[in-house]
Amino acid sequence: MSAQEAQAVLVALLDATQALVAGEWENHDSPSPVECTLDETFGVGVAFTGRRTLDVGGSLDPVVAAVSELWRSAGLEVGRSTIGNFDTLLGVDPHNRAFFAELQLGARTGVVRGQSPCVPGNAWDELQRVKQQAGATA
Repeated sequence: MSAQEAQAVLVALLDATQALVAGEWENHDSPSPVECTLDETFGVGVAFTGRRTLDVGGSLDPVVAAVSELWRSAGLEVGRSTIGNFDTLLGVDPHNRAFFAELQLGARTGVVRGQSPCVPGNAWDELQRVKQQAGATA
């Protein structure tokens, strides 16, 4: 999987997750790559992060089954907990631990965030590609 494909996996997962939770979401995804550790070699790889926020909170109860199924279909192991005032669903790929998704819903706000699978690559080189691509579309 290329870095671009890894980023697309994350974006698609976050898009599908927020589609299951009603409300107006704001996208704060970062186009910049981050360094990560490759599970199989412990070498340095590249991943992308994403974060979307919701101004209206609520309970996970109505969406927990659908979101859990979505994340499991992406290869994530899913668990639920309460952290502070937030009901939290966390999915982690047991074979690529950099790849995760988290949905937190509280009384007044919600957040879905995640990180793409860690793939071989260099974050600096990938950042240059992202900047070049952004300059070409500007």
